[in-house]
Amino acid sequence: MVGFPSDTPAGSKFKDTNVWPVQKFAWKDLFAKRGGTYWYEIVPMLGNPKNLKADQTHAMRTNSVTLDSKRGSCSVFFNRGIISTQAIAKSLPKGKSGLPNSSALQTAIRDPNNSIRKRLVGDLENGVLTLLDRAETEGGQCYCALYELSDKDLIKHLKGLGSKVHIVLSNAGEDTDEGSGDGDSTNHDARNELHDLKLDVTDRMLNKGHIGHNKFVVYVKGGAKAVLCGSTNWTATGLCAQSNNSVIIESPELADDFFKYWKRLKKDTEDADGEPTDLQGKTLRDSDKKQNSLRELAGNSVRQIRPKSPFPDRKRKLEDLQRHRLHRQISPKYSI
Repeated sequence: MVGFPSDTPAGSKFKDTNVWPVQKFAWKDLFAKRGGTYWYEIVPMLGNPKNLKADQTHAMRTNSVTLDSKRGSCSVFFNRGIISTQAIAKSLPKGKSGLPNSSALQTAIRDPNNSIRKRLVGDLENGVLTLLDRAETEGGQCYCALYELSDKDLIKHLKGLGSKVHIVLSNAGEDTDEGSGDGDSTNHDARNELHDLKLDVTDRMLNKGHIGHNKFVVYVKGGAKAVLCGSTNWTATGLCAQSNNSVIIESPELADDFFKYWKRLKKDTEDADGEPTDLQGKTLRDSDKKQNSLRELAGNSVRQIRPKSPFPDRKRKLEDLQRHRLHRQISPKYSI
């Protein structure tokens, strides 16, 4: 809330919009709740800063908007992963420098029951877990291709699925032991836990400096049904300390495109037989050159989508930058 230049600074006290009207074309409602339906009335305020009058004859009302994740065939989930805020700073103990303790923040976001984690994660973890939970409750299988995996709560859900989950897991991070060259410090513990349980895990271990940047899950029950994609790595940092999203698309055709790619990734890894330089082989690259079909989706939010492989012709350090980029045609529906 901002007053006028002639106003005396109000410090921590604010005045309502009858006295201090909104003076921007873009603004946020920070008090809106998930699941609620909202509309807004915009009323011009005329006069001078000390004597403003509402002009009801030119007032206008917006359309109603319900704050949920569903938009046609898609469900979209976001976090509140911006940690450089006053609220977060005040929630953390101070370090010797007098600044908020970063180690305390890391500890907080690793704990699923911590209030700071819950504030930052928003609805994102619910989105990431949707297809895993569906396989647990409705049957079916989940086929995951992941780059980073270290969040304890997400790992717990993967382990709970047992034989219903199949994972192509890349390496990520620094070497687990000096000079080992595995570049897997991020995923090492989770990888061992999953292997100890005899789960279906394919270790896609690229040369250090190369990344397998996949972050998708395909839900399969009598064929591919839905796919989870988006920007979120499966770490506490990805859930809470970066601005990320997850998108679930209910489209058997599109899910099958991802499923076929998952199978190609797994076969490419098996064909390399533990030799990192043989990963991203010619067969995989040749198949990635082919243009995928355009998929029509229901609803007004996203009308058409096409998975695409960005680097089909040669091996690259960024193995795929989440190989299925989303090419979208947006149909504007909401005015606020």
